[in-house]
Amino acid sequence: MENTVNKDIILGEGISSPNKEVENMECKCKFNVNKQTGNTDVQFYSSDDTTELYKALAGFHKHFTTVEKDAENPFHESSYASLSQILNVIRPILNEQGLVLVQLPINGMEKHSICIKTRLIHVETGQFLESNSISLIPPKLEAQGYGSLMTYLKRYQITSLLGLSFSEDDTDASDLIVEEEETKPVTKPKSSRRSL
Repeated sequence: MENTVNKDIILGEGISSPNKEVENMECKCKFNVNKQTGNTDVQFYSSDDTTELYKALAGFHKHFTTVEKDAENPFHESSYASLSQILNVIRPILNEQGLVLVQLPINGMEKHSICIKTRLIHVETGQFLESNSISLIPPKLEAQGYGSLMTYLKRYQITSLLGLSFSEDDTDASDLIVEEEETKPVTKPKSSRRSL
């Protein structure tokens, strides 16, 4: 006995819907794009509705305190909060609020560059916020160089998307970023002549 397949069923035709609204329902996967101006590849997306997500995010901020610094940067003689430390602090609070954080590396704008796509999802409704980091090229095109760069970008994407406070001396990426020389303002010598 041969198996017969109704093509109409596969294509979803001829199936009666119990609810007319379902037939006319628009896809809920639309993006609200905040277009950036200038020479940047940073992008921000969200679901059409973010009401419940923002309520959960407010609950997160209500219970969040701070992240203690647990790592040292000998190059700058400073301390910073590692990625694992940040995740250990925020994950339980996110879970309590029904939120989950997903981070994935993707190709950047230039050859050999990468950026991090970070998405905050409200599990119950599927509402989300998503942001792409800036794209950077690691100084060394090897696995360790990409790994260090991804860790660095993940940390700053998390703190940015969740609005966490982050210390200015958090400089663990000294080998990833070229610092610009400080430019001192030019001061004119005071004139000894008195104005009349």
